Amino acid sequence: MQAARIRYRILQNLWPQPLGGEWAYHMKNRLERRVGKLVCSGALDLKVAQQEIAADWTGAYKKYFSAPRQVRSNRRRRLGFTKAINAGAQNRLAN
Repeated sequence: MQAARIRYRILQNLWPQPLGGEWAYHMKNRLERRVGKLVCSGALDLKVAQQEIAADWTGAYKKYFSAPRQVRSNRRRRLGFTKAINAGAQNRLAN
């Protein structure tokens, strides 16, 4: 019976996080890393950290970071780099 309750509580805490947009999964991950460091250093109480993230993680993000940081995915960076290389090669061929 105990295991069934634990599984139910774990499932209650799961929800999909968006892949893109201003408040995507990487923003919450960044907040969790920052808050984890604060908790481990003793600068923040664990219960307070849990309550802040559970109640309003975007508000907690704004509290611990000045503003949302737009993080581009590695795939987009690689595509941009590839396009720049291809453009440079085409320019050299044209000359």
